[in-house]
Amino acid sequence: MSGICRLVVVFLAFDVFFAIFCVVLACLIGIALCCYLPCIVAILYAVAGQEGASEADLRILLKYKYQIINNGEKARVGVGKMGF
Repeated sequence: MSGICRLVVVFLAFDVFFAIFCVVLACLIGIALCCYLPCIVAILYAVAGQEGASEADLRILLKYKYQIINNGEKARVGVGKMGF
């Protein structure tokens, strides 16, 4: 019977240690979130504040001119050639 009691005490000790560990970890995450929340909000605001591509991004892209081919017939949608 002594072996079973020791085993129960060991499992109980592990359970108590795990519960304390989870509470401490939750507190640390809560404190870190409260301290760094303004930084996270500022970064998200700066990223979300930029709408669309910048002028520098647009200048990098290739530009194409689209010309309609008209050989004396009625112009059709989607017919043409692309050049730089």
